[in-house]
Amino acid sequence: MKLSVADWVVIAIYMSVSMALGFAYTKRASENRESFFLAGRGLPWWLVGTSVVATTLAADTPLAVTELVRKGGLSGAWYGWSAALGIVTATIFFSKLWRRTGVVTDAELVELRYDGKPAAALRVVRAGYLALVVNTLTLGWVNLAMVKILHTVLGVNELIALPVVLVIAVTYATASGLWGVVATDTMQFIVAMIGLVCLTYATMDAAGGPAGIQAALAAKGNYLDFIPPEDSATLPFFTFCVYISMQWWATRNADGGEYIGQRLLAARSVRDAQLGMVWYAFCEFALKLWPMVLTALASLVLIPHAADDQAVYPTLVANYLPNGLRGLMIASLLAAFMSTVDTQLNWGASYLVNDLYGRFIKKDMNDAQYLRASRIAMVGSAILGAIVSLGLSSVADAWKLLLALGAGQGLVVLLRWYWWRINAWSELSAMLASAIATMAFFRIFPDDKDYGYRLMGIVSVSSVVWIAVTFLTRPVGRDHLLRFYARAKPRGGAWGPIREALGGAKPEGVGRDVLAWFAGLVFVYGLTFGVGKLVLGDTSLGIGLSVAGAVALVALLKLIGEDREEDSAPDPTPEAAAE
Repeated sequence: MKLSVADWVVIAIYMSVSMALGFAYTKRASENRESFFLAGRGLPWWLVGTSVVATTLAADTPLAVTELVRKGGLSGAWYGWSAALGIVTATIFFSKLWRRTGVVTDAELVELRYDGKPAAALRVVRAGYLALVVNTLTLGWVNLAMVKILHTVLGVNELIALPVVLVIAVTYATASGLWGVVATDTMQFIVAMIGLVCLTYATMDAAGGPAGIQAALAAKGNYLDFIPPEDSATLPFFTFCVYISMQWWATRNADGGEYIGQRLLAARSVRDAQLGMVWYAFCEFALKLWPMVLTALASLVLIPHAADDQAVYPTLVANYLPNGLRGLMIASLLAAFMSTVDTQLNWGASYLVNDLYGRFIKKDMNDAQYLRASRIAMVGSAILGAIVSLGLSSVADAWKLLLALGAGQGLVVLLRWYWWRINAWSELSAMLASAIATMAFFRIFPDDKDYGYRLMGIVSVSSVVWIAVTFLTRPVGRDHLLRFYARAKPRGGAWGPIREALGGAKPEGVGRDVLAWFAGLVFVYGLTFGVGKLVLGDTSLGIGLSVAGAVALVALLKLIGEDREEDSAPDPTPEAAAE
């Protein structure tokens, strides 16, 4: 595809503004390690939420959604929609806990929660796993998606495209730290959404509008079913049931850790952390996913047969957008790519420097040395991600593999906040058992249609192992648990011995949290499906669902606002908490 002068002007403007925004925060990011990785813990709620949703909107996202919907119809979107359960849970129960801990990374949380050499060992393992396996694999599939887009749309050779876009992303990410990443995320999300909506409008119009698409797909089969049928090509009904009942709490970051945890830790207050997650949930489900899903449905009419479903999305960009809008769409895909890559680089480097190098190798460095090490780590991560991308063939397959690999860790990650008996050996055994079980069950159930059986097997094996290990090993020391509990202030849960040591007062607000959780689910799913029904022409049901979602949002915000805990109070000293 040949771009016009207008297209190149749009791309050039976008790239220039992105670089300028990134470099504008260089001085602020260079103050210390906390400024570089956590933006000085000063992010307001709208930046917290926007940055997270921009990160999840990578260049691979439209390609993966298109592939899933083309193979499984509208119900294929449940791979994304099912995540709302976990996001609402993290919003209500865990966002405030993360912000209260005051750690830099979720790997550092390990030594706040557990004690002794097992805790140190777990911190090493978790930091290495997240930085070198999860982060590298994520960068690999994001790179793969961007290369496919540039090759399909512009005809650029993959070995040329990848280094160019990575150098641009790495340059301002290493200069600006999290402040620059978050600032550019905001602009990138706006640009990306404009591009997504423009392509959706163009493709739906070419396919005959909502009515024409529905008529054409009705003749093809059950592509418009919201609930997947038993014979779905990608998400059979049984797998769907497993997804909505298990996937959201079984994954390794079920408590909102990792890159989401980084944003929560960077929020300027507990309230900003919670409201940021509410804003993220709205943008993620009611706004972001629908343009991609609708474009994928239109593609089934416009390009009914394709050798490579992942290449369909960039093909639509090349064939159905006019001059100028093509440049905007390419800029939006670059925006999606860079917002994700910059987050992954900063987040991955935080483990390498804060939890490995600075904790165990060289503890006495000054801020300038730590920052230099952080930038070196980011460059190294980018190179590893580029190498991995050369060995990947499918974005969706890599996505599913990473989900399965962390599937058995979710329950122990959730319970460490609410059950005093969990220890470092619990998490270590869950990680090891999950990895072994994943390899075994991928061999036992090689067909993607059996993903539900894989997931159940992985979770079952891992749970049996870590629960047994928990009771066979010693608990965390009492004084250590007292310090953690006094700082995080978890409500409810099995903290009996620890709560009694602190006076035995029963925590308030547990019921309010449960009500807020239900309100959050109605808010997210009401608005999500309401928007979808409106766009697809079911006006009365769409309005009803949207109103229910809006009412639930008001109730959710009221319940969050009724939390009267003094979160702005300074953390207790270790000595005071243990007395």
